This record gives sequence, C-alpha cells and structure tokens, in this order.
Amino acid sequence: MTRFSALALAAFGLAAPAGAGAQAQPVPTFPARAERVVVDVVVTDRDGVPVTGLSAADFEVSEDGERQRIASFEAVAPRPARETGAGEGAGEPPPAPAAAPPPGLFYVVAFDDLNLTPFTVHKAKAAVAAFLRSLAEDDRVLLVSTSTGEGGFAESDAGRRELVGMLRRLKAGHLPDLSPDGMSDYEAMMIHVHRDPETEARVARRIAARARAGSLSVPALAAETYGRAAGRIRGTLRALQQVLMGLIREKGRKSVILVSEGFVQDPWAEESRNVTHVAMRANAALYFVDARGLDLGSAEYPAELNDLGIPGDLAITLAEEASATFGSEGLAEDTGGFSVRNTNDLERGVRRIADESRAYYLLGYDPTKEPDRRFRKIRVKVHRKGVRVRARKGYYADSRPAAAAP
Repeated sequence: MTRFSALALAAFGLAAPAGAGAQAQPVPTFPARAERVVVDVVVTDRDGVPVTGLSAADFEVSEDGERQRIASFEAVAPRPARETGAGEGAGEPPPAPAAAPPPGLFYVVAFDDLNLTPFTVHKAKAAVAAFLRSLAEDDRVLLVSTSTGEGGFAESDAGRRELVGMLRRLKAGHLPDLSPDGMSDYEAMMIHVHRDPETEARVARRIAARARAGSLSVPALAAETYGRAAGRIRGTLRALQQVLMGLIREKGRKSVILVSEGFVQDPWAEESRNVTHVAMRANAALYFVDARGLDLGSAEYPAELNDLGIPGDLAITLAEEASATFGSEGLAEDTGGFSVRNTNDLERGVRRIADESRAYYLLGYDPTKEPDRRFRKIRVKVHRKGVRVRARKGYYADSRPAAAAP
C-alpha cells in the first residue's frame, strides 16, 4: 500500500478535497460537436448475474427521446473471480470474450467520515474491509477520506491488507444533535429552504413536548442545522468531484463507492451537478452504500426518531428518513450505479458492486443537437427478454471548451 497525503494525492492525479469554504475546481465540459458521448452499460438477468455476449445490434440508445446511431461499441468480458479454480478444465471451454479482458479494475472507496456518525462508523468499516477482501489480485483501489483528502493506494493483496489497517484508524466526523430541540437534516431543509409549514409545525410540537424552556424559534434552529448539513454535504461532493477529475485519464470503467449515511437532495447544490458531469467524463459509476442499515429508530439513533412526544408524528418522521438520502441515491442512479440500503448485510452489497463491475458494455454516439448547457436524458434499451439494464441517466451538454484533467 502507498500512503497519500493531500499533496501526494494531487501528484498522483487524485486531488484532495477542498474545505467547505474553498472554491470548487473547474469542471471538464463538452466542446461543441467535438466529443463522443460514451455510456457504460451493465446488463444483468433477474438474479443480478451479468449478461455477456451481446452485440451492438442488441442495444438501442436515445437522447431526449431521439434515437442515436451507435458509433462505437465495446464489450468487456468478465475476468475470473478470486474464488474461481474448482472444476477448471471440465466441460466445454468458455466462449472467447468479445474484447480482451481489462488488466485490472480501478476502484475508489470514498469513506465519507464527514457524514458518518459514531453509531454507524463500525458498520461502514466492516463493509469496506469485506470489499477489499473480495477484489481480484490485479485490481487497484484507492481509499480516501472525504474530510481530509488523505488516503492510500493499493494494487496487491499486501497493499490491501495495509489499507485495512488504515481503515481502522478513521473516525466518524459527524456528531448528530441529540439535544431536545434537535432536528434532522431533512427537516431543517424542508423548513429553512422550502418553508414547509407542516414540517415546521411537527418539529415545534416535538420540541414543546420535551418542555425545552427558552428554546430558539424553530426557523432559527432549522437555519442553524441546515447550515451545518450544507457544509458537510458540499465537502463530500467536492471530494467526489476532485477524485473523479483525477480519474479522467484512467482507461476503462471506474467504480467509485461512497460509504456514508447519505445526504439530502439540495436542488441548489451546484456541486451535485458537477459530480454527475465529471463522472460522465471519467466513465465512472458511483455507488452509494448506506451505513445506517436497518437500525432506524433504535435507542442509540438520533433524537428525531426517539422520544418523539407526539405518537401520531412517528410514521411521518420515519417516512421522511427514507428521503434523507435522496441526494446520495440520486448521484448513484444518475451515474449508472446503484444504492445498497435498507439492509444490515452491507458486505453482500459491496461484493455485488465488485462482481458487477467485471462485465459491461461501452456504447458511443455522436449527439445530433448543439450543446445548450442543459441536461440531456439518456435511455438505453436491450432487445432481450428478462434482462435489466443500468446506465447513467444523462449528461450536461455544455458548450465551454473542455478543461484538462489535473
């Protein structure tokens, strides 16, 4: 394993995250009619097993509802998994892959200590350790902390064992507000940003039921909570953006795994748009692993789920918890990844990410429309029954010249 400081990461081509007040790095963009859009597509059966052996004729790609001509096609065949060996040579030989297997896959594990609490950090570490053990021998992996930008890079089993040691030293960076007048990030956003009267009334009832004498007004509390949440979220998004910019010159498909408690969807967060955009340029899929598992509402979890005061508000509060990770889930969906959530078996989820990354298709097309800086929706269909298709949802068609990768 190689240990990287923020400065060393920049030299490697993977910049460390900026602080909450730092300026975001320029985002690589599309010059007019100069770049081919390449979409990496994962096709699985109903059981999640990758489907191989497809050709360009099996696919159909459309942009904003208009069918596009597939100008380039590449099928990446799966490499044998680490456990493969028993029964080799028996039966029919495997069919020749449509393309040469890649030399090794590139993974980035973004350990989101900015948004991990002491209640979940141990689950997050266990999931990452299981993921590191599941990799093939020639896979490369970078482990990065979103709070400091420090990390380690490994391309061997010995290096990955050292990464596990580094993982043990990481700590949770978010202490939830357990005070009687505490509220969730989602509640704070709904009150402060969206001015939702129902959420404000419900939070006010809860605070009053706890008899918190001399509390600040609910809007003031929401503004304070939202400000803290926005700083954490933007720090995580900037970390992801800069890591992705460093991956642009890496060939092949990259997988970025965000291990976090997730964050709310802030429609005004420019950083979310930048992350989606750079992921498309880097040909990287982002996966979100929700470290909260199924322990919502337990005695150790934040105050908004315990001692609620008004029993009738419990169902609404629990339902809102499902919305508390829409921001991180949206990034995964838009970039062609998926979310591992609502499960305490996080290790199985991260192993699924590793297995899926070994077989995919690269479809390229030349957009017929002029760049207009709007979001273009991409839809990929496969002319086969009983398959599931996952690809990024689109990209931003900017007209500014493309910036060089760091």
